[in-house]
Amino acid sequence: MSIQLCTFVYLAGTTKERAETIRRSFYRYLENYAWATPLTWVMDMKTCKEILPKLQELANKFAKETEGKELFQYYIISVTLDTLRILLQNAKPPEKKEIAERLKKVLESKELVEILS
Repeated sequence: MSIQLCTFVYLAGTTKERAETIRRSFYRYLENYAWATPLTWVMDMKTCKEILPKLQELANKFAKETEGKELFQYYIISVTLDTLRILLQNAKPPEKKEIAERLKKVLESKELVEILS
């Protein structure tokens, strides 16, 4: 069984002035809505769909301030539940508890399936 996740990679490098404010806003969103894993920022697809328009808005503002630099790239990946469990072991959960619970519930439901089989 696998699950789709949304991952984010920061691309912009060092920034100054207004662009730095936008970069900090981007990171605040990630801290609130994504799991900080050793490899990347990860979130469930529902969360991704909810906040992606706001992140794109920040990326557009950033590009305007930096003459076209990209703020981030995001990827949709499929991972097995075992891989998700490993990713989240050493990850920092999002500050919004209800968002953190979304991926935890997926793992817990898998454990229930294993118990019942």
